[in-house]
Amino acid sequence: MKKEKIQMIIDTEITPYLETHNGGVEILEFDEKINKLSLRLSGKCCTCSSALDTIENLIKKRIYSYFSDINIVVETGVSNELLEIAKKYLRENKNELGK
Repeated sequence: MKKEKIQMIIDTEITPYLETHNGGVEILEFDEKINKLSLRLSGKCCTCSSALDTIENLIKKRIYSYFSDINIVVETGVSNELLEIAKKYLRENKNELGK
């Protein structure tokens, strides 16, 4: 139940802002036993110089305003979409890259 509420907060209060910057955030995992929420930034947010500010002053503040007891972990590394693009490129060009 808590995960669904968190997803609703992300969808209605966080994602619309991030989308104006061609970015987003996704829930990777929510462990209700230890109240740990793992998120990943996506799109341009994952490489933006303001990512840490966005995490602290938008994402965490909004979620904490509803659930102060959650431990939030946000990954700012490479997004899944970028990994998939890289894998596709490497598969398509593996003969060229081996030279």
